[in-house]
Amino acid sequence: MPTYTSQGKPESSNRKRLCDSGNYMVAIIKAEDGVSQAGNPVIKLRGEVRESLDGAISFEDGQGPLIFENLVFVQSAAWKIDQFRCAIGEDPEEGEEITLEADDLLGVVVPCALKQAKNQKGDDTMEVEYFITESGDVKDGPF
Repeated sequence: MPTYTSQGKPESSNRKRLCDSGNYMVAIIKAEDGVSQAGNPVIKLRGEVRESLDGAISFEDGQGPLIFENLVFVQSAAWKIDQFRCAIGEDPEEGEEITLEADDLLGVVVPCALKQAKNQKGDDTMEVEYFITESGDVKDGPF
């Protein structure tokens, strides 16, 4: 008899797929270590939109649009990791060598500028334009 490994219940059909482009708080609901197509270490993030920064739009847990983002650990993408760290309240120092653990990012809420986009399959989705830092700086971005 065949066997398989369950992935759990399907996500709620009440989940919104899109929201207006703008600035939102996004909760990291899944973070896992991986390897990019080029063979580089990556942390794959899944976030859920919780509310707009101005508070005008909010979603209940499990109903906000999903956001998928990768933090790729190569020098040319260090700016993106620094921007993410600044957005979650850390203060990266130039030349500092940092190890990020995927598990430490679960539950973190990060302010993001989001925009509507098309995924690789051509479906409408939400995409991180940049992570919003306290200073509002966008270093070497947007993505």
